[in-house]
Amino acid sequence: MAGWHEAKTSRIESAKQAPSEADLATWCQVCRAPGETPDLIAASRAADSMYVEWRRVHRTGMRRTQESSVPLYERTRVFKVSCSTVIPGFLQTPGYAGALMSAITAFQGTPDDVEEAVRARMNRNRLLHAAGHQFTMLVEESVLLPARRLRGYGCPAWPSAERHRVSRRVPGRDPVLRARTAHVDAGSVHCLR
Repeated sequence: MAGWHEAKTSRIESAKQAPSEADLATWCQVCRAPGETPDLIAASRAADSMYVEWRRVHRTGMRRTQESSVPLYERTRVFKVSCSTVIPGFLQTPGYAGALMSAITAFQGTPDDVEEAVRARMNRNRLLHAAGHQFTMLVEESVLLPARRLRGYGCPAWPSAERHRVSRRVPGRDPVLRARTAHVDAGSVHCLR
């Protein structure tokens, strides 16, 4: 419909190639929504700038980013976290965090200091058990499924031992962590737990 070669369509669909502004305009025409072109171009530019920003932040690796958030997190008393695609950082195991950070490092082409970054994240995660902090987390159900893989990242599913450790920390038994699982169904969200 757009007159593109199927290889180009595949590269755009798999995020191996970003669509040009002309591609976005063509797509809006094909979808009979030419009025959406400016918003779609603006969203594409914003996504590009976010990618460039993360590459800038991680230009020396990920360890510094993990360490730089610690003072803020130490001062924070109430954490509210929502995750739809990955396990929240405060609940990640070293293996899961390492796989995720390795994938991000490879994608961004930034220096590989993943081992140090994982150690820094695990050190930061001590706050989950520290006095004076409360955590409320909403995690989409699909993130917790044993077969879950981060699309395109090759990250492992959340280890069952870790799921068990967190499932023991439920309201009524743990005054620090309140966890809820959200089931997303046709645009509506239902809290399961």
